[in-house]
Amino acid sequence: MRVKVFRGKNQIGGNLIQIVSSKAKIILDTGMDLAEDSGSDLIKELKDAFDYRQSDAVFITHYHTDHMGLAYNAHGDIPIYIGETSYKIVSAANGYRNKKTFPAAAFLKHKSAVTVGDIKVTPYLWGNAVFENFILHIECMGESILYVGDFGGKRIIERNNWEFLRQNTDLLICRGAALSKEDKSARDEKALEKKAVKLFKKIEGPVFVLLSSMNIDRIVSIYNAAQKSGRLFLQELYMAEITSAVGGDIPNPKNFEGVKVFVTRIYEDYRLELFNSYGKENSISKSGIAKTKFVMGIRASMYNYIKSLCETMNYPKGLLVYSFKSGYVPSQGVRSFLESCQNLGLKTVALHTASNADIKCVKKFLLAAKPKNIMPVNVEDKAWFGKVKSDWGLRYNII
Repeated sequence: MRVKVFRGKNQIGGNLIQIVSSKAKIILDTGMDLAEDSGSDLIKELKDAFDYRQSDAVFITHYHTDHMGLAYNAHGDIPIYIGETSYKIVSAANGYRNKKTFPAAAFLKHKSAVTVGDIKVTPYLWGNAVFENFILHIECMGESILYVGDFGGKRIIERNNWEFLRQNTDLLICRGAALSKEDKSARDEKALEKKAVKLFKKIEGPVFVLLSSMNIDRIVSIYNAAQKSGRLFLQELYMAEITSAVGGDIPNPKNFEGVKVFVTRIYEDYRLELFNSYGKENSISKSGIAKTKFVMGIRASMYNYIKSLCETMNYPKGLLVYSFKSGYVPSQGVRSFLESCQNLGLKTVALHTASNADIKCVKKFLLAAKPKNIMPVNVEDKAWFGKVKSDWGLRYNII
């Protein structure tokens, strides 16, 4: 098998990797940089990767933009494989925006192999802060490739089944970002949840949490912290659509006590029907919010709404928690939003978890995989893999 990295080799995120055999060509992930536009000249240059004559299938490990954002550019005849939960999340987010979602040929399932020509792809459910994440084991003519788009955190590596490593790994393609850095943030969601409970209990006024509406694990942590601190968890319609679509054990206004949906303005389009579907018992008005003790999940685009709430609340006794993965660099818009909220009197606190597994966890993974070759992607320090090789007693070539 030949490997061609269209994107992601020397940048953080934006993975687009092609595997070529004598009878098939497949794509692993379809990542877009967060700063890019789907119609940019840079993306148009990737047309060959998505041309139906050049690719027979696309496999998406998880729904984050830097792994899935370019899927909409794929030719309509190319089958796209993605996890069912990931697809529900993406579809719900697109439904809120009145946007169509690319069709899925089939859903990836743990240990359920997909054969494309002479290439066999077996997904293994790994799971990390993105809630559903697959490691892909690719086999062809006796060769074995392992693709790890995202390692996840310490707890993820320790709790997962390692059966896919019980075979020789000719090539490991893996994320290399931040592996050479020591992260002092909370090590997992449980640690973050404990910190959040302590913070919320100390605050007399409102609590706002700036977080991604697609970070399901973080939403669960914030909900648990709200419950333990005696607060109602408020989800804006966009977040509520995503959590309700996932359902199950995920806190959402339709099925959970202590969760309400709200809107920041009166809708007169398709979103009015979405909001009305929750019913009065599961929603809360602006006047109702002012009378309750709450934790509100927010986005940086909601400043005007937060400012309007200031008229009925004691903001100097309130808190704004900035909760994204450690290492995430906020945009100028987010920085301006945080400064503006501080000017309203809100105290701001950063509450992160580590965005990747720590070095000890990656060492455990590499010792189990024993790859003959490593191809790091999303690297900040490619030389790191060479530095630790002899220290850990490993023998591999760095491609």
